[in-house]
Amino acid sequence: MSSQVAQKMKDGEGFYYPHNIDFRGRAYPMPSHINHLGSDLCRGVLEFAEGRPLRSPGLRWLKIELANLYAGGVDKLSYEGRLAFTENHLEDIFDSADRPLEGNRWWLQAEDPFQCLAVCINLTEALRCPSPETVLSHIPIHQDGSCNGFQHYAALGRDTVTSTAIDEMFEAARAIMRWFGECAKIITAENETVRWTTPLGLPVVKTSLQTLSLQRETDKVVVRRQRTAFPPNFIHSLDGCHMMMTAVTCKRAGLCFAGVVHDSFWTHACDVDKLNKILREKFVELYAQPILENLLESFEKSFPHLDFPPLPERGDLDLKVVLDSPSIDERFLQNRVSSQGLSSVLESTLCWEALNDVALGRGDY
Repeated sequence: MSSQVAQKMKDGEGFYYPHNIDFRGRAYPMPSHINHLGSDLCRGVLEFAEGRPLRSPGLRWLKIELANLYAGGVDKLSYEGRLAFTENHLEDIFDSADRPLEGNRWWLQAEDPFQCLAVCINLTEALRCPSPETVLSHIPIHQDGSCNGFQHYAALGRDTVTSTAIDEMFEAARAIMRWFGECAKIITAENETVRWTTPLGLPVVKTSLQTLSLQRETDKVVVRRQRTAFPPNFIHSLDGCHMMMTAVTCKRAGLCFAGVVHDSFWTHACDVDKLNKILREKFVELYAQPILENLLESFEKSFPHLDFPPLPERGDLDLKVVLDSPSIDERFLQNRVSSQGLSSVLESTLCWEALNDVALGRGDY
């Protein structure tokens, strides 16, 4: 079905994806067969309707994108390491573009082969041109937004986290999670559901009613589900805000933008640096607001007869340091690992993954 839809749409001048917004403010494309949240094949056949000249920054980002899509550990290298990987595989890249099925099929070794092939074709066209920077590119280049739930918690708590202080990092995140959980417990004890308003003004409510049978629900709120669902849903509502703020600003700046997932975005290769700047600016703008203070105030106004715990103690991180960083996560997780700290990190890997799943709310809420 996806291939049939692609064949039907490929000769058009372009199209837009209508989106639905879920109860937290996250946006999802409505067409189900081919969209930018789909499989590698779906993403590999999608490109921006408008082509833009690569220019020097775009050529660099196109090479980095190829390494990112090849993955297999290559995507974890420094930018210079990824550029070197691409330069060292130019023969494979040219062969993939010229003879994708009859040649060595190097592109099939990539973790995202169809997206990798699309970049191979565009990069080959550019590098064979006397002026590579003038070649038009329709390829969407992927950039991380806020990366994971820990960065949202770090911004809420104004904490600078170091790899040598892994226990403190967990405790800082847990303190806010516990505060969320305690507030949810207090509210649901009154048989009320937790509700809040996002910084963009969207009212959010998630009902978790106790089920008596497959056919009938009661009006009793399930305390445990509300308590466990509230923290990740609140964080999801914030990353939804960040995505919306970024999308609006990109539109005003003349950038093409697509939200691939809610912390991962697409734009033209020539505009990646502009997008990165917007991402950081909108992150700082979002968390410059007194988000937790506003949340507590809304709880106290909605339930004046209830006593809520005070806000957790927070650090003094100046969020503006994010503006000078190549990426948001670099400022929140400094790579200073001593031998003792490295041991702590290794021992805490499973705990990190489990807690990050909670922070991001992976699962059905």
